[in-house]
Amino acid sequence: MFLVKTDHFGAALWERIIDGEGAHSMLYIAVAGDGGFVIAGNLVRGDSDMLVLKVDGEGRELWRRTIGTTGADDVNHGLALLPDGRIVVTGYSRSWGARENDILAATLSPAGELLSCEMLGGAGDDRPILAHADASGRVWIAGQTTSAGTGDTDVLLARLD
Repeated sequence: MFLVKTDHFGAALWERIIDGEGAHSMLYIAVAGDGGFVIAGNLVRGDSDMLVLKVDGEGRELWRRTIGTTGADDVNHGLALLPDGRIVVTGYSRSWGARENDILAATLSPAGELLSCEMLGGAGDDRPILAHADASGRVWIAGQTTSAGTGDTDVLLARLD
């Protein structure tokens, strides 16, 4: 993974390469309250797992966590930082008791400890597209579902407290 921090004119302030096992596809980045960055995406080592990294303000890796199970793809599709520093990543999964693809919402502490993992969805295919935290700490998930609605792909809006 290649990280670059630029000034407001686009000039590079620093560049970092963060390597590790498997193929990384990083999709989301957010500025943490401590001046560091939280980065979320996927790690592929046969199956896909959700990957979350925390780097400091200079791009040095502080911790990394994978979320997923062996034998199933767990695919990241959202990152939200809560006002208290907790991290919520959303994605879809066929593991963790899912019937088809269900929405996976995992909450991590600011230090990267897995605090909770919830599955949302029905008998059809349910996938998040975007996650957003509001000022009160609720996370809103916009996505798509075939579990409810017309029977075709419909819009899904969910809220985590």
